[in-house]
Amino acid sequence: MADNHAQELAALRERIEKMGSYLHIDDKRGQLAELEAQMEIDDERHEALVTLMADETLYADQERFEAAMTEYNELKARMTANEAEWLELSATIELELKQMGEDA
Repeated sequence: MADNHAQELAALRERIEKMGSYLHIDDKRGQLAELEAQMEIDDERHEALVTLMADETLYADQERFEAAMTEYNELKARMTANEAEWLELSATIELELKQMGEDA
């Protein structure tokens, strides 16, 4: 009887651990979705800034030009960082899913 109880308890602990892994992956997927949404917004703003910088009138207004360049440089830095984070999150999710499949 004690062995049966111990086995049931071990099986329950294993299921709880697996549920925790699934929740952890769901959390990472949520982070990935938020990051992808931000990346889409940044891509659109990048396109708008490139279009703005193609307009010759921008260069006649030094203040507008400097503001556009500052925003562009900050945006490019954020886009680079977000891409690196996206790659890392994607790889982590893929690895954890693979490991969970091997444990099943």
